[in-house]
Amino acid sequence: MIQFCLIRKNKTVFLFNYYDCGSCVDAGFLITKRIDSLYGGQRVYIVSTMGDPLYYQKRNSYDYYVYLDSKDLIRKELKYIQTPIVILFDSANYVQDYIFPNVSDSGEITSFIKSTLSGCLPAFTKESYKK
Repeated sequence: MIQFCLIRKNKTVFLFNYYDCGSCVDAGFLITKRIDSLYGGQRVYIVSTMGDPLYYQKRNSYDYYVYLDSKDLIRKELKYIQTPIVILFDSANYVQDYIFPNVSDSGEITSFIKSTLSGCLPAFTKESYKK
């Protein structure tokens, strides 16, 4: 089941540092791609805070643009939050939820994915997640 949103009420960002644990960054790309596939297009924006993101982009066969925050402004605004992290922001850019790839358990990840797709039609179901 593909999700289509009429109105985007929130934003999801995968934030990583080139020097983060490789398998953790890969897990973040996997979560990002899962959300995007359920949404039916790009739903998660990826931002690399240091280093060239091209290595991870190619390694994970990720076709969308990866933004570069070379001055680490996003993490600075978030009080230098630990990376890699997938963050759900509301329409006012307040953090609503977050997960740490390779640290959060599968229940937390499933719950997070559901929250990123809230407001989408048709309604997100457990069966559509299992696809």
